[in-house]
Amino acid sequence: MVVGQWMSEEGAVSQNTPLTDEPGAHFEFRPTMPGQKPPERIPLQPPPQELFQIQDRAQQLMSLVSHDGNLPNQIQAYYEQAQMADQDFYGDLASVHSGFMRDALTLVQLHYTEERMVKFRGRTGWDRIADFKGADIRDQTDVRVLASHIEPRTRSSIEQRIMNIAQMFPGYFPPEVLLSALEGGTAEGLIEGYEDDVARANEIIGQIKSGAFYELPKRPVFPGEEPAVVENEETGQQEFATEMPGWMPRPHVDNVSVWKAIFANFMKSDEWNHQLDDAQKAATMNVFGVLLDLEMKEAQRTAQMQSEQAAEIGMANAAGGGSKPLPSLPALNNGSGGGAPQAPQGPPETSPSGPAQ
Repeated sequence: MVVGQWMSEEGAVSQNTPLTDEPGAHFEFRPTMPGQKPPERIPLQPPPQELFQIQDRAQQLMSLVSHDGNLPNQIQAYYEQAQMADQDFYGDLASVHSGFMRDALTLVQLHYTEERMVKFRGRTGWDRIADFKGADIRDQTDVRVLASHIEPRTRSSIEQRIMNIAQMFPGYFPPEVLLSALEGGTAEGLIEGYEDDVARANEIIGQIKSGAFYELPKRPVFPGEEPAVVENEETGQQEFATEMPGWMPRPHVDNVSVWKAIFANFMKSDEWNHQLDDAQKAATMNVFGVLLDLEMKEAQRTAQMQSEQAAEIGMANAAGGGSKPLPSLPALNNGSGGGAPQAPQGPPETSPSGPAQ
């Protein structure tokens, strides 16, 4: 079917070279007589569609016999069942851990009489209690353990999680922190600073609830901090204070945004609404107001720095030689076949006798 055949009138083809199916063969024929047609190639017909149908049917039968078509679906179903089994296992294991720690806290409540150092994670985060006793738990023995906290993770999955966090918050984590987390194979290092800020904010909240907020010792003024203006008792002149309240956030150390979120959540709680007195609520609102003021000043400093940088760039561009030349314009078609554009003409000159010709 690939090597075409020929049709010719009787006697046109030489008897010495009969037509065959040899590829690329050369056949001679006699010169045509008047009215005699030269040999013509028989048009090639496409392969019958039934051949392709037979091929497709054969492939389907081979896939059916070898179970090749159902294999991906079976693997996916098996993987989903195994995943559900793992989730059930870790959920049950988390229940065992929480029940064990609940019993342990009950024993602590009954038998601990000495002061000990513990760290509780309450509604608003980590709370440090310096003089904790077992009796302080009272009837609060609720323990929650999430299955995701005890589920084992591979190093590749942890590294992928770290990269996802870095992409969600571009520029938030310093490169040294990301490298340390990748090298250590754990993502907990990324949130160590966040947890410390949460603990620090909750420590201030604990001082407010205990009534020792205004008794906190003062701290020195940090570099870059705006101290308050006070009056010198000896000279009577105005000067900057050298000390700040001990609870004040430290610049470039404490995260004001985290503090503000912690205090905002605390002010929404039932404890703040129903258990704190007016003085404690006023102290909380005082801290929250200071946080808002610090955040606003930081935003103003950032905007000022951006404005100064833009002004410096503008001055550098102005000192660089002026504006760039305009691009050349295409020639105007004024009927002369192209060429440079003609300068615009002014109004026609006039004479006392009339307009110019």
